[in-house]
Amino acid sequence: TTGSDSSAACELCPAGTASATRGAESSETCSPCRPGTVAATAGRAECASCEPGTFSVAGSDSCSECAAGTYAANPGQGECVPCPHPLSSVNGSTTCSFCMANFYLRNTSADPGDMFTSPTEFCKPCPPDADCPDNTTLSSLVLPRGFWRASPSSAVLTECRLFGGKAKAGKTRCAGSETGASRRRRMVVEAGSDAYCASGFTGPECQLCNASNHYLVDGEECKECADRAASAGRLTGIALGIIVACGLLAWAYRMQSWRKRRFIGPPLRLTDRLSAWCVAIGLQAKLKILLGFYQVCIVLSTTYSARLPEKYTGWSDRVQEAVSVDVTALFLPVQCVSFSLRLIAYALSPVGLIALLLLLGVGIRVNRWRAASERPRLGDAVRRGILDLTPPGLVLTFCFVPSVSAFVFRAWSCKAYVVDADSTTYIEYMRQDASVQCHTKEHDSITKLAIFLIVLWPLGSLVLFTSLLVPCYKALHTRTPTDLSRATAFLHREYETRWYWWEAVDLLRKIVLTGVVVLIPEERYFLRLVVATLICSCYAVGLAVATPYKRYEDDILAVATNLVLLLVFLGASWTTLFDAIEEQSPGQGKAEAILGWPDTDAIVIPMTVLVSAALAIFLAGAVVAARRLARIPTIRLVSTKQQPELTLGKGQTWHLFNSHIWSDSAVALTALC
Repeated sequence: TTGSDSSAACELCPAGTASATRGAESSETCSPCRPGTVAATAGRAECASCEPGTFSVAGSDSCSECAAGTYAANPGQGECVPCPHPLSSVNGSTTCSFCMANFYLRNTSADPGDMFTSPTEFCKPCPPDADCPDNTTLSSLVLPRGFWRASPSSAVLTECRLFGGKAKAGKTRCAGSETGASRRRRMVVEAGSDAYCASGFTGPECQLCNASNHYLVDGEECKECADRAASAGRLTGIALGIIVACGLLAWAYRMQSWRKRRFIGPPLRLTDRLSAWCVAIGLQAKLKILLGFYQVCIVLSTTYSARLPEKYTGWSDRVQEAVSVDVTALFLPVQCVSFSLRLIAYALSPVGLIALLLLLGVGIRVNRWRAASERPRLGDAVRRGILDLTPPGLVLTFCFVPSVSAFVFRAWSCKAYVVDADSTTYIEYMRQDASVQCHTKEHDSITKLAIFLIVLWPLGSLVLFTSLLVPCYKALHTRTPTDLSRATAFLHREYETRWYWWEAVDLLRKIVLTGVVVLIPEERYFLRLVVATLICSCYAVGLAVATPYKRYEDDILAVATNLVLLLVFLGASWTTLFDAIEEQSPGQGKAEAILGWPDTDAIVIPMTVLVSAALAIFLAGAVVAARRLARIPTIRLVSTKQQPELTLGKGQTWHLFNSHIWSDSAVALTALC
């Protein structure tokens, strides 16, 4: 108040000011409240301090709440202090107790004082593809539709795969985080990974059907399983149908008289010409090289967990889905039968097919033996029957070994998902059957069965090829073919005599690349890529030094495909390593700082250019070398343009080549004695 000696009434100091002077004679004694204090009403002798969480400027008559993202820990503060990055707060806060947007609280039991002192230790950047509004904790990360995580304690989001479906199949199964009341309710109960699945789906990446006796179709729909007996019957019927059809085609091809018939003759004659053309260009060796290259490439994502940008691999994935058909999955889908039964069916069905072929050959020979007037020993007829159909049996074995071996070794192929905040604890599920958790009793029983099948297929095929090739050593080196060397020509025909055993080496390479590397734990998937890169490097050097093929262009093709495979593994290693670093330190640019590439495109594009350049160089080198070889004067067959393979029949010891140049057109008679 102000005062004077006169009888005039005293006047009150306005709100926002105060005066402690008695008998003041002017308003100049009414001082504005200092920042952090207020005079809410007129006539105050002193200003009151603002409560914690509020502030005021000079001359204020009321305290204002601190804005979100700021705080006032003490009374009487003239301004609010911004929260230390990356903490935040609500309006009127006395401290900063939660993480700001685009960050999440790693440990909900953290002491608020420790959080305030070391905020970056507790608030972590929001994981890629997740949504982190203010006050987000690890358990309340908002997952967009199409994503899944193994546990509310995991900061690693997994994009749900398509599993053969259309582009939106993953979003159909994986609902992501819900919003509103249901989301708040789930945050309280800390629901498991199934909380991110749409209704009717469960399991890792929501790839399993909740209903019993149902299986996933086209990546987004559950259908009831068919009767097992009917499925097995259809599978057996198709296999027998294929065998009968192949037998009829082979029988028709052997009928020489049919080539003059009106309707069936033209196809048979065309087949003859195609066969001659295939022999002339050496198509068998080239197809074997390309098939081996393909058999390794298709397991890049499943066996090696390689991460390549989808925009570059989408077309190859579609080709793989079109040509790679798991017959057992068509008739015995996952969830309809156990993986053990599928494993037995997949591994033993080719064995049964090959056995039927050999029995067919034996049956034909025994039938001829019974009809013959002079019967040789029955054992000879059985042996000849087996040798008759050994070539198609070896072809089937060659085609089946890599795929069956890869399928058997996938009993150890597990996909790991992070379940803790430190990314040190994983839960693993089988890739081929996500209902089986790895390293459990159920999984152990599957691996024991797989060990037996490894002895049957990978090891058994190596032993088979070796045991068939070793007895052919003398016949091939002395050029005196035997029944066995003729029957096993599929294994050694395209190789130089000194390298006739190279097929077994190539088979071992494919078995290791498509299957054995799976034995390296999933957590060390990068080591698998390193091992594959080393194998491809050594094999490429071996091919370049040995040149095991008879045809020069086959050597070039083998080296070129293996070099491409080496570059593919190198590119996959770098992209996988880049993505792994980005997952561990999202948004920090560590991957670029370590590897030097800003993104995976910068890796894939140069590798693609390098692969194309390597193929162009090899192609040009092959053309130049072929032209040089063609100029060298050698005796060549007109049909194949290759040097003739001169073999000695039984009882023969030498060859005679007779050449005569006539001096004129007279007719001469040459007698050979």
